[in-house]
Amino acid sequence: MNGRLAPSLPARYFPALALAAAVLAFYARALGRPFTSEDFLLIRYLGEHPPWQGLWAQLSSPWLGISVVKFYRPVSTLLYGIEIAAFGGHPLGYNLVHLLIHGVNVALVWAIVRRLDREAAFTPWAVALLFAIYPLHPNAVVFSASFATLYGAAFLLGSLLAYQGFRESGSWGAWGLSILLFVLALGSYEESAVLPGLLVAYDHLLGMRVAPGRRHAALPLGYLPFFGALGLYLLLRRRIFGVFVGGYDEYSQRLLAPQLRQMAHDLAASIDLLHLPVFGREPSHLGAALGCLLLAAAPLALWWLRRDSLGPLARLWLFAWAWTLAVQVPFAFQPCVPGNGRYWYLAAAGVAMSAVFLARGIFAATRPPWRSLAPAAVGLLAVVWAYLLVADVGTYVEAGRTARTIQGELLREPQGRRIFLTRYPYFLMNGAQVPIAQVYHYGVWDSVQPPFAASRVDVYPLPPLAGAELLPVTLGAPESAVYEWDEGALTIRPFTFEARTEPRPVELQVLGPAAGAAVDPVRDAVEVAVPPGTYAKLRLILVTRINGAVFDLDSSKVVGGRVRAALPVEILQTSDRLYGKGVHYWWIEARDAAGRISGFSRMRSFRLAD
Repeated sequence: MNGRLAPSLPARYFPALALAAAVLAFYARALGRPFTSEDFLLIRYLGEHPPWQGLWAQLSSPWLGISVVKFYRPVSTLLYGIEIAAFGGHPLGYNLVHLLIHGVNVALVWAIVRRLDREAAFTPWAVALLFAIYPLHPNAVVFSASFATLYGAAFLLGSLLAYQGFRESGSWGAWGLSILLFVLALGSYEESAVLPGLLVAYDHLLGMRVAPGRRHAALPLGYLPFFGALGLYLLLRRRIFGVFVGGYDEYSQRLLAPQLRQMAHDLAASIDLLHLPVFGREPSHLGAALGCLLLAAAPLALWWLRRDSLGPLARLWLFAWAWTLAVQVPFAFQPCVPGNGRYWYLAAAGVAMSAVFLARGIFAATRPPWRSLAPAAVGLLAVVWAYLLVADVGTYVEAGRTARTIQGELLREPQGRRIFLTRYPYFLMNGAQVPIAQVYHYGVWDSVQPPFAASRVDVYPLPPLAGAELLPVTLGAPESAVYEWDEGALTIRPFTFEARTEPRPVELQVLGPAAGAAVDPVRDAVEVAVPPGTYAKLRLILVTRINGAVFDLDSSKVVGGRVRAALPVEILQTSDRLYGKGVHYWWIEARDAAGRISGFSRMRSFRLAD
């Protein structure tokens, strides 16, 4: 005996139990949250096309076989497919599993920080708690379609933890586990590509402290194979998509052709919003300035490295900032909103680390009573984040109820009649019209098909239209029902055109293709006669089972009183891929200089040629 008592089992596991209790306390009311948006689409599609069928082909194919978004996610999709096989159309199972994975990720963050900073037992607990209650996490935790974020983060965090074990013990088994988990992370979520950069930061900022006696020159032998695996992954992406960098085209284009001034502005705004995720406000100049000041303080922190007392803490603080910045690179540093808060899931861990490590440094560098302000500031940050999280979880629960209400209204309609639905909410918004939680951004058609309904309802989602904008639909498909969602009454109601209060626009003649025609969207175009003086602006409206879409047309292309418009190939091919060969619709509308609708063609149906 050395005189020290081993901690009792309750004391040993108290941090884990406390973190689990915190996660459950905030998310318990969302466990029964109904599905929304892409949840319906993905569960329906992957239930009909299980990802383990043709698994080898899926390893060399785009996600879901579509290229409109350049995702490569065979691993996370396989795991989600197992969930779908187990839980079908019942949301409780998905919510439980995803909350459990979030809890595992919280535990991994705790374990990583515990190995980063062994001097203070409270530090890993504080970081993990902040990560657990980050306000934007509901988009990843209770929005089932965000499965890739959770699985990818779990593999990435597990890989980093195993790499720490390798550096501390020299175990090549831990190194092999780390690189295996990295490969699984790459097959789960595109953001995982940043891990080799994090390993470089870990080794060269913290490696000498963690593993005394190791020379920096030997460190690359540990992380260079990760860059090799990343290179093979990028080559595979090049073969599949034709590009190395990809995901959402918006972010890819910004990375391939960066505008440094705009990127710096976005980064400053992101730093502000990451720490205080209150939306509906412009990022404050003070917050952006403080963010830039923190980044500019890196040289000062490097100077601190020369001081024995603060050197280790400065290294930890720099590593946390390297983490925060690196995981934002795949999204080109653009600020996100709660409706896509999953983009900052891993960034939240970096922010939590930097806040706690900074507080530790201030605490060590100051004297009583001022030093107590540092942990108090961390506590205040936790209170603010907890308050915001409660509100966001409540909004996500409300979004689920809204989606279920719309689903129920559609299922009450008579069977066998085609329905067109408009003005349903894509997102629930806050007072500043910032998207907080998905409702039916996608998934209207899917929500009234098995496994969510016993019988199928043939419903097509329209763009948000009203009044005369809906005349093309009622005249083009008179045998169908056209409904508007009434948000106030929480019901759907038949559309009726009030001719007495709204003048009827000019009807434009459709020149081709014929109704129901088989169209090659690469070669064929739609064509409408446009009388002179009818228009100042023209728009093509496309309706598919995946969604409705509106495209502005170049008015200068009107030649001889005719306008030809190309059909969007990728959207149509994606719809047929996800829903099978089916009917699509289109029409063209004209608007005057004031933006009022002045003319329209009747809605026409078509199919894609084989």
